[in-house]
Amino acid sequence: MLSAVAQQQLLQPTVHVGNLDTSTPKRQLKEALFYRFARYGTVIDVVVMKRQKRLRGQAWVVFLSVGGASKCIQDAQGKLLLGRKMRLAYANKKSNATAERDGTWIPVRSRPKNAGADGKMNLGQQQGVQETSKETTKILLRDLPENATEDAMNALFGQFGQFLSLKQVEKDSMIVEFGTANAANVAYKNLTGFRLTPTDVLEMEFV
Repeated sequence: MLSAVAQQQLLQPTVHVGNLDTSTPKRQLKEALFYRFARYGTVIDVVVMKRQKRLRGQAWVVFLSVGGASKCIQDAQGKLLLGRKMRLAYANKKSNATAERDGTWIPVRSRPKNAGADGKMNLGQQQGVQETSKETTKILLRDLPENATEDAMNALFGQFGQFLSLKQVEKDSMIVEFGTANAANVAYKNLTGFRLTPTDVLEMEFV
């Protein structure tokens, strides 16, 4: 199982944006995404692929740092852009813009199938995490503020697939259980550093 530190190190500074308006012209959509997301950090690329039918309604916004991507996901999740509620998540693979900046870029013809721009697979594939795993995975939520009630945490984690249960173990800590390791990874990636109050962020670790 991945440690919290390992998970954090593998996060990409790219935000995958879903549920976008498919009728908006590509140039206008890229501009809207850039100006909407630039408030969270330096945006170095916006990728929109309108020609491929399966990718319509999706985009990728590449930040200079993971911090910018994290702020964006925390603040803009579910908010409107061109009349549609955005669905945001960390990208699973390294973008071309990021790989070019850090010197890990590999030509497409030299990459394994479905690999990122650095030739590496996504988080679950790198670590051998399989969606079909029958073992549940638990995440400890620690140092929770008073406003982090069971109802609030159930609502926060219940939006992710394979969410099974949440249990209070101490006054300031809870255990969240997911049906698969991959599902727990998704929740962890999306909620790491989530701001619960102006001064408290969500602290998690796998147990």
